[in-house]
Amino acid sequence: LATDSAPGRPNEDFAAASDDLVVVLDGATVPGALETGCSHGTRWFARALGVEIFRLAEDSNRNLVDSLAEAIKDLADRHAHTCDVGHPGHPSATVAILRETEDGFEYLVLADSTVAIETTASVQAITDDRLDHVATEYHDALNAAKNGSTEHATAVSSLTLALRQYRNVTGGYWVAAVDPDAAYEAITGSVARNEVRSAAIMTDGASIICDRFGVLDWPQVFHRLHEAGPMGLIRDVREQELSDSTGERWKRSKVHDDATAVFCLPC
Repeated sequence: LATDSAPGRPNEDFAAASDDLVVVLDGATVPGALETGCSHGTRWFARALGVEIFRLAEDSNRNLVDSLAEAIKDLADRHAHTCDVGHPGHPSATVAILRETEDGFEYLVLADSTVAIETTASVQAITDDRLDHVATEYHDALNAAKNGSTEHATAVSSLTLALRQYRNVTGGYWVAAVDPDAAYEAITGSVARNEVRSAAIMTDGASIICDRFGVLDWPQVFHRLHEAGPMGLIRDVREQELSDSTGERWKRSKVHDDATAVFCLPC
């Protein structure tokens, strides 16, 4: 397991792992000028939710969707007396879970973190890209601006505000915030034990080297993980980010992102 914050910022990712369970969350960064209704902030939210998900998902008798739904509800109830949990900008996080079962491995993905499974035949990468298909005109404005410019900062704030109307609604995108029903929109599945060579659970700050930069394909990502481990992969990401510090080659909302990767080898 490796996690690395974007330089100069607190890490809003969360990761926890045991012998048979991995939970990874990526808290959604909110531009400083925007209100969220929560006094605790995104980092607290991602960590508090991640701990609760892990606690519930450790019980193999609970399915992953119900564990996530209960965790979202429990956390919303916990801080409803101090924060406006109905605020449209309430902190949110992506969720990726991998759990070992008697027969194999089951996974859950909500929003754009990734569970990638190296099988005996190929690599299966599971992510939820619905976020990329809403508020597209705001994505276009962001892509037209240079990283670090006033125009870019304005475009990031405008996109963040625009996305709020699409969050956790039919036809929009789904993410863990305060609505437990979002859990039932997650992508879920399972893989038989005898098909799995290894697995990786990543936030988009790590998977970006493949799914945005295109520097590595998924088989190459796993080769790198076997060779150098999760931190080696994250170092590769940092090198690529620095090679395009203005975002001209690879359009993105920030030069660096928090990056987390967990690499699993079945016993």
